[in-house]
Amino acid sequence: MNPQVPAGTHTATTAVEVWEDVVGPKYLRHRQTIVGGTLAHGREALRRFPAPIGARVLDVGTGTGESALLLGTQVGPTGRVLGIDSTERFLAVARDDLARDGATNVEYERVDVSTLSIEPEFDLCFSQFGTMFFELPGAAFRDLRRAIVPGGDLMLCVWRSPQDNDWLEVAKRIAQETLGEAPSDAPSCGPGPWSMADPEMVRALLTAAGFTDIRHDPVTMDIPVGPTVEEAAEFALDLGPAGEIVRLCGADSGRERVRARLVERFARDMSPEGVQLSSGSWIVRAKNAV
Repeated sequence: MNPQVPAGTHTATTAVEVWEDVVGPKYLRHRQTIVGGTLAHGREALRRFPAPIGARVLDVGTGTGESALLLGTQVGPTGRVLGIDSTERFLAVARDDLARDGATNVEYERVDVSTLSIEPEFDLCFSQFGTMFFELPGAAFRDLRRAIVPGGDLMLCVWRSPQDNDWLEVAKRIAQETLGEAPSDAPSCGPGPWSMADPEMVRALLTAAGFTDIRHDPVTMDIPVGPTVEEAAEFALDLGPAGEIVRLCGADSGRERVRARLVERFARDMSPEGVQLSSGSWIVRAKNAV
């Protein structure tokens, strides 16, 4: 585990610090929007391939814990869910929600997957959009496999290509057109949302880590990016590839120009449920045959 990095004490330089100090506050500000989209994909994955009653589940990159609570409901009182994340400010929210929920089969622990050391005790390792940000995915997946019992399962939700995800890509294109490309050497929160979009690359990565029977199932749905066009623009400016461009370019003067263009664009996508854009993910499943 890495020690907590207090927000605002210095400039973040590692992926864990970026999540804690830079991304974390913005994520929590837009939590309702983010969870509305990501959990919809997680729910669909667990609807198609539910966690067995009584299973022991490791929820990797649990964030604010919504996926862990969903898993806890599926495995029932005889099962157990351990949600792990590297960001303490997320886990504080997750623990508060857990206390209100009253679930007794869910717990959380702060863990950096790059230093993961867990005994092989889990029947299922699940991750809802957490693995795309692994700095060393090969090593991380080897460690995760060792945490799964022989014959146990891995199930991931990962984003498909940018072309399948207008909810992020539309805003990114507008930010690039307005501000140009972000510096390539600036610290970020990890490889990024598209790092596991290629099934062949993921299959090779998981095979090298010791997994077998690797399968990809697509999910496509519209998801919310904000209840109003103004809130959708603010979400895009704060988070995702567009927000990263704005942050890394240091373009305070250009922020309002990007915002105006986003508001104009998102007006086309307004619905009674708010601004909705297309999204596409893979449900990746694999076995630990060792």
